Amino acid sequence: MGAKKHPKRSARAGTKRNTTEQGTDDAGEGLKRSRRPQGRERGNDYAGFRVPRGGPSRTGGSGVVERVPAATMTDVRMWDEAIRQRRPIVLAGPPPPDLARAWETWTDDRLSQVAGGCKVLVERRSGAADTFGRGNRECMLFADFLKALRSPAAEQVYLTAQPRAVARDGHPAIAAPPLTRELLRDLPLPPAVMSGLALQSVNVWMGSSRAGSSSGLHHDFHDNLYFLIRGKKRFRMFSPDKARGMRTHGEIERVHPNGRVVYRGGGDVRADGASAAEVAAWERRRAALAAAGSDDGDDDALDDLLEAQLRDVAAGDFDDDYEEDSSDSGGDTPSSGGGDDGAGLDGVAAGIAVGERREDAGAPEHFSRIDSALLDAGDDAAVRAVAPGFPGMEFCAEVEIEAGDVLYMPAGWFHEVTSTSGAARDAAGHLAVNFWFHPPDSLAPGASGMAAAYSSPYWPSLWERRRRQLREGGL
Repeated sequence: MGAKKHPKRSARAGTKRNTTEQGTDDAGEGLKRSRRPQGRERGNDYAGFRVPRGGPSRTGGSGVVERVPAATMTDVRMWDEAIRQRRPIVLAGPPPPDLARAWETWTDDRLSQVAGGCKVLVERRSGAADTFGRGNRECMLFADFLKALRSPAAEQVYLTAQPRAVARDGHPAIAAPPLTRELLRDLPLPPAVMSGLALQSVNVWMGSSRAGSSSGLHHDFHDNLYFLIRGKKRFRMFSPDKARGMRTHGEIERVHPNGRVVYRGGGDVRADGASAAEVAAWERRRAALAAAGSDDGDDDALDDLLEAQLRDVAAGDFDDDYEEDSSDSGGDTPSSGGGDDGAGLDGVAAGIAVGERREDAGAPEHFSRIDSALLDAGDDAAVRAVAPGFPGMEFCAEVEIEAGDVLYMPAGWFHEVTSTSGAARDAAGHLAVNFWFHPPDSLAPGASGMAAAYSSPYWPSLWERRRRQLREGGL
């Protein structure tokens, strides 16, 4: 990829929040009840914030992504102004206190000392013009990857979200190496501003690029809190109401009101990302236990039921959970068995020989066929030759984040990320940690709404059990 000229930050701290095209900034429970705006795609029930028409064609809508000083953000404010609105927001650095330890201590020396012996799957690309997210993976020691980032071939390797093993409860583990227990102790699980959501996973992203390397245009299946420790990142984003215009490799069946995208053949997936059949079965067994005499929804018997139920029914949901990670990690079949606790911290790479290479099975279904170079050119006609339904760059929101910034992006928002190495002190390139959360599907305002972010206790129950196990394990 050729040299890129990054525009100035398109959003300013303290700018007034824009209203959605529906004419309201108050989503409330209305994301479930809202009427379909004129011109909405069939099967697309998205009811959250949408990028308004009229942004500059090359740089996206100015001010659409608000920048707020991280020090001023609380969990309830985050819920009301971003999460329940389904609106991206940047928490401008310096980072909040609970992320400060990773920000201050994650040097290459410490990372190598703590996790250098871990095996990781590293993506390789054949040339600078290629995008990451679609290449071959090679297993190597994390220490060797860090050395590669200081070699002449630094820009050909990239560490993305690692494929995670299956934890004891039947779901993918919370994290995988290089996130060892010691490094996880540097991170809040979850960050305070996201306290109302159920954590799905934590991941590390690390690479090097002077001119800027692209992720390719895609969306996530989970809400994303993205913390940049080194380097710079430019995000170009399209709201989920434009999903079909992105021409994904998979066939989109529906878009839920909260933006969660479901693909044909994916089954009956709820807005919170869980299988409807699995949730129904779990809730029936949970009710049966309560009727049998358990008067405490959090007692050991209910916990044991939860774990057994998740083991029994989570196979299909594992595929749904795993598809997001596999797009960045090669799509390898997870190993059976997790770590030494229910939360699980083992990775699939542990069972692969150093030097072994694995090829992608093909482009992930949630990646767009639109090449990043077409977005760079800003020529809507050229893009529509590939994706006839493309809405146009006037519906693109663009924001740059720098080291110390934190970006929140709801599930279903299409985004293309250009990563650039930072200043001299960031000689090893760019480094980020992201937290994925199960997308909330109950979006009432205020602290009470935040406390009831999910219409079912399925994900909150799983997360509470995992959090307790992590604490008991010393995290």
